[in-house]
Amino acid sequence: MRKMIVVLCMVLALLIVPMAPALTAPTVAITVTATGAYISISGNESAWSPGVIATGATPSTATTWCAVDNTSNIQTDNSIVTDAAAWTSGGVGWTQTVDGTNGANTVGLKANKGGTWGVSDVNFGISASAILAENQAATTDWAFGLKFIAASSWTDAQENHIHITVTAVAG
Repeated sequence: MRKMIVVLCMVLALLIVPMAPALTAPTVAITVTATGAYISISGNESAWSPGVIATGATPSTATTWCAVDNTSNIQTDNSIVTDAAAWTSGGVGWTQTVDGTNGANTVGLKANKGGTWGVSDVNFGISASAILAENQAATTDWAFGLKFIAASSWTDAQENHIHITVTAVAG
């Protein structure tokens, strides 16, 4: 009886071995993982006021005045632009140039990415955004400063203001 059970087990084992390939899975499981491109910047400054200024003056911040926290996971090109061609005023508004020059009731703006004023300055205005940080590496923070080029003459002594936007796009 024992011999018969052993023989039966051996026969069954021999029958199962050729069927083993038939018991394997007929599919392959593959996991695909991807991350979407993400662009995000924020700055530590929201306003700059050079105060009361004389005609022709060129007050500026440090070129590292606004620290930009770059949490983008891709390389970006970062530009700077004003939101209007004229400054808002309680009196005669100033015209914003795009080339950084001044004139009667006409002012200019420059930006500099962490360098030296007069070297690598960029002019900007409403119709002329300027590339401020081109090919900025992912997750690499940077900083910039602003320079105001006052008008050569004023019509009035009213307070004026304009908004500036820094924008990051895939670079």
